[in-house]
Amino acid sequence: MNLSPAMQRYLDYIQQLEAQGTRLVEFPCPACAEGILTPAAAPCEVIDTLTDCPYCGTLFLMISESDRARGMLM
Repeated sequence: MNLSPAMQRYLDYIQQLEAQGTRLVEFPCPACAEGILTPAAAPCEVIDTLTDCPYCGTLFLMISESDRARGMLM
């Protein structure tokens, strides 16, 4: 299977996080609706960052909390 460089980096990153036992949450890309995994924030913490979808390449704002994450188009 021939993966794009962005998808390969994403898969390598997720594999590394899983090997470390990092808790992940999944949310749909706000553009293409593909499921994206991201590290869960610590309790009472919110992480927000600009990121791009490894599937469609769309840039969006990702917000991660301890039990969920979501993406917002800009």
